[in-house]
Amino acid sequence: MPSPVLRRTLTRPTKWPSPRTASSLAAFDRPSCPPTSIESGQISKRRKRLLKEADKPPSPPPSLTGIAQLLSEMQVATLDLHGYTADQARPRLRDFLTTHSRISSESVVHIITGKGTGSAGDAVLLELVREMLDDEAAHHVDEYAGMLGGGGWVVRVK
Repeated sequence: MPSPVLRRTLTRPTKWPSPRTASSLAAFDRPSCPPTSIESGQISKRRKRLLKEADKPPSPPPSLTGIAQLLSEMQVATLDLHGYTADQARPRLRDFLTTHSRISSESVVHIITGKGTGSAGDAVLLELVREMLDDEAAHHVDEYAGMLGGGGWVVRVK
């Protein structure tokens, strides 16, 4: 059984202290108090600049443009060409871009090629897709950019 003193310290008080009111703070507003640095005109340059900036309306956030906007948009479809040869990937890519330019124009699609580390020589699919986006499928492509980290392309179809 806890002692009575301990029990009193663990219980909540019956009346909480009241918050400070204007009458309790009136003692600080006496004219005998020295003026603060702001009232006397002694304000730092930084503080003046911050006060001027606070009066201005906030500027809108910068909008993304170009490749940054393209990379930040959500894709509507993804074509994964891992494991395909160049001859197998070419018609698949052509059909994919043709289909999505019809059903979801002005949208973003991802074409995943892989980095080409499994190839015997250089990366085959990465270069094949880039060449097709520039030449053969250029009429279906509005803009494109390489994926961050490599291994694919982000394409906006027309």
